Amino acid sequence: MKKILVVVSMVLLMVSCKEEVVAKPEKLIDKKIMTNILYDMALLEAIKYQYPYVVDSNQVNTPKYIYKKYKIDSLQFAQNNMYYASHFSQYKDIFTEVQNRIKTQDSIVNKRIFPNRKKDSIRENTKKAKKQEKAEALPAVRVNEDSINKSIKKTRHKLRAIE
Repeated sequence: MKKILVVVSMVLLMVSCKEEVVAKPEKLIDKKIMTNILYDMALLEAIKYQYPYVVDSNQVNTPKYIYKKYKIDSLQFAQNNMYYASHFSQYKDIFTEVQNRIKTQDSIVNKRIFPNRKKDSIRENTKKAKKQEKAEALPAVRVNEDSINKSIKKTRHKLRAIE
C-alpha cells in the first residue's frame, strides 16, 4: 500500500510540475518575428545611446516604431515577451540569434567603413612602438670592472695621503 501511495504521489508531482506558469497569449507572435522585434529594439536602443541627436532630430519613439512596424500593440508584445521569458530555452535561443545577427552586422559594417584595417591593429601598433623605443634609446655603455677598481684604488690612495 505504501509503495502504491509513493508511486501515485510521484506521478502527481511530475504532472503538476508540467503546468505552464504563464498562459499562452491569444495572439502568439512567431519565434522568428519575436527575434526580429528584439533585434530591431536592440539596434534602436544602441542608436539612441550612441547617437542621441539622430533619434531626437528624427523624433523616433522606439516602442511606437516597433509596434507600428510589426502591427502589434504594447499589451501583445508584453504578453508574448513574458510567455517566451517563461520558456527559458526558447528565450535563450531568441537572444542568441539576436546576438549573432548583431555580431554579423557589426563585422560587415566595420569591413565597409574600414576596408584596410588590419585584424589586430592594437597589437601591431604596440610592437612598432616598442621597436621604435629600442631604436631611439641610447646604446648601453659597457664599463670594464678593472677601470672601476682602479678609480676606487686611486681615490682611496688620495684619501690616505691627505690623512
